[in-house]
Amino acid sequence: MASITSVSINDSYAYHHESVFISDDNIVVDSVQLPAYTITENDTKFEINQRLPCTLTNPLGMKRYYETRVDNKHLYKFDSNDVLWTYERIDTYDTITECKQFIEGYINEAVTQSILLSQKEKNTT
Repeated sequence: MASITSVSINDSYAYHHESVFISDDNIVVDSVQLPAYTITENDTKFEINQRLPCTLTNPLGMKRYYETRVDNKHLYKFDSNDVLWTYERIDTYDTITECKQFIEGYINEAVTQSILLSQKEKNTT
């Protein structure tokens, strides 16, 4: 059964930004392990963002787009195969505790395990 193994709070943002790492997950880009999820503050609520890989047909254009975004609250990372690893909102809760409770259940659903497996395969190709 998968579980949250660690969290890391990034204090360099003016809002709450927390990286969530889970067991049996090890997506590494440029020697940095990417969190499976992030929790970010959005006004009075907290958003859960899930890591997603995107294969790009125009990686240079997308890199320029991300580099010029001022409001980018979501992590992103490009790998050497021109895959963009980004984070997109999957749910919103009133508290960080509720977010973590959702993640603990969500990571053990069959569809989520399938998503994580396909991410692992994309990261090794």
